[in-house]
Amino acid sequence: MEVVERFVLDVGLPRVSWSARDFAAAAEEQYAQPHQERGRPLSNPQAAAWRVILETGSPVEPALEAAAWFEDTSHASDAATWYRALVQAWNSGGRAAALAFLTTNRDDAVAALKLR
Repeated sequence: MEVVERFVLDVGLPRVSWSARDFAAAAEEQYAQPHQERGRPLSNPQAAAWRVILETGSPVEPALEAAAWFEDTSHASDAATWYRALVQAWNSGGRAAALAFLTTNRDDAVAALKLR
């Protein structure tokens, strides 16, 4: 976990010149706009996870909206399932459970991509 975190914080983010708070602010700004005014790429679904990571509020509303969008547009049913699971984790154990969910999913994704 620490290797990935150090890579993102020390290598990845400095190269794009954005902090975690910058990514979160962009997601929240887009999330606040009406659906029809949201531009591409869509960053608003990220608001749910950033809220958990940065401890800025509940991820439930943006996560449920993201899940509904993925379901309604048939973009990715796996993504809808992921957002609903994030909500379930939050509802069952608050931020600690949601962080554990995010960590497990990150670790699984890194392993699947053979980045470890």
